[in-house]
Amino acid sequence: MIVSFDGKRAVNNMTGLGNYSRRVIGALAKKYPSDNYVVLAPRMKPSVELNELLLMGNVELDVAPHPKLGHLWRSGKGIIKSAKSRSSEVFHGLSAELPFGIGRSGMASIVTIHDFIYHHFPQHYSFIDRNIYYRKALHACKVADTIVTVSNYTKQDVVNILGINPDKIKVVYPCVGENYLNLPTSSEIVEMKKQLGLPARYILAVGRLVYHKNLILAIESLSILNDKNISLVIVGQENSYWRNTLYPTIVKYNLTDRVLLVPRVDSRWMPALYAGAQAVVFPSFCEGFGLPVLEANHCKTPVLCATGSALDEVGGEAVSFFNPNDARDLAQSLDRVLEDVQLSNILKEKGQINAQRFTPMKMAEDLHNIYENALLSKQ
Repeated sequence: MIVSFDGKRAVNNMTGLGNYSRRVIGALAKKYPSDNYVVLAPRMKPSVELNELLLMGNVELDVAPHPKLGHLWRSGKGIIKSAKSRSSEVFHGLSAELPFGIGRSGMASIVTIHDFIYHHFPQHYSFIDRNIYYRKALHACKVADTIVTVSNYTKQDVVNILGINPDKIKVVYPCVGENYLNLPTSSEIVEMKKQLGLPARYILAVGRLVYHKNLILAIESLSILNDKNISLVIVGQENSYWRNTLYPTIVKYNLTDRVLLVPRVDSRWMPALYAGAQAVVFPSFCEGFGLPVLEANHCKTPVLCATGSALDEVGGEAVSFFNPNDARDLAQSLDRVLEDVQLSNILKEKGQINAQRFTPMKMAEDLHNIYENALLSKQ
C-alpha cells in the first residue's frame, strides 16, 4: 500500500498537530514496513524530527515545486497530482483538511478532525478564522471516505456541528512520543531541574497560553493551597494573554515568587519535567483529546483534570477530576493528592495502566485497518 499525507504540519510544526502528524507517519512506517508513505508539504523546513522519519526507509518527502505558491498547491490539483505521481492509493489529511478534487482522484480519502475549539469559544477567534476553519472541516468531512476523530467527544462534535452521519466516523486515539516510553532516572530529573532553573517541588501545567486552557484557575488555586512551599510551573510561550490576564492574576495573589513560566523545553527534557512534578494539572474548559494526561501517566505523575470534555474520556479512572469553574475544588483536590501518599500512588499506578490504552502500535493498526476498508469500498 502507498499512502500520501498532507504533511504541512509534519514538516513545519514542531508542536501540537506537527507532533501528531509525525507520530502517525512514524508508527505506520514502523509497524507496516512493506508499505510506502509519502509526506507532501508546501515547503521544506529541515528538522531533527523530520530527518528521523525520512531515515526510516519507507518514508519519502515531496515538496511543492514552487514553495511561494505552496498554499495553492496544497489546496487542490497540485498536491493530488503529486500524490498520484507516487501511485498513492490512500490520501490522509492529518489536520482537518482535504484538497478540492480529492473525490475525483480515485484515491481513498481520510481526514483527521481534532477539535472544534473555535466553535465552543467563538469570542476568542476572528469571524474570518472561524469561517475558514468551519468551511475546511465541513468540506473535508463531506468528501472523505472515512473521518477519523481523536476522541468520542470530537466525534460527537462532528455529528452535532457539521451534521455528519456517525457511521462515517472512526475514533483513533493519538499516542505519546517514544521519548515517554522509558521512565526518566532520578539523575535526569536533577539535571533537568538544574538546566531549567526549577524549584525542588512544583505542580506542572503544560499547554498554550489561551483562554480555554483555563490556566487562571491553576493560579487561583495555588493561592489557597495548604502547601505554601510548592510552586506552579507553566510551560508555554509568553503572549498577550499572559501579559494581560495571567501575569496580572499572579501579581494580584502575590504569587510572583511561586509561579514560573518556562517558554521552551527541549523534547528530551519533557519526560523528566513531568516525572519531577508532584502533580500535573489540566484545567482546560475544552479539549479534543488531551495528550499531557498520557504524558504524565507514562511518567508516573498524578494528574488532575477538569471535567466536561475529552479529558473525561482520556483520563478515566486514572485522574482526579475537578470543576473547571471552581478554584477551591481544584485546590482541595491538589491538597488531597499532595498530602495523601497512598492516593498519589494509586493515581500513579492507574496512570501507568491507562497509558497502555494509547500506544503507537495500536494507533497504527487502527489507521491501517481504516485505509484497507476505505480501499475495499472504492472497488
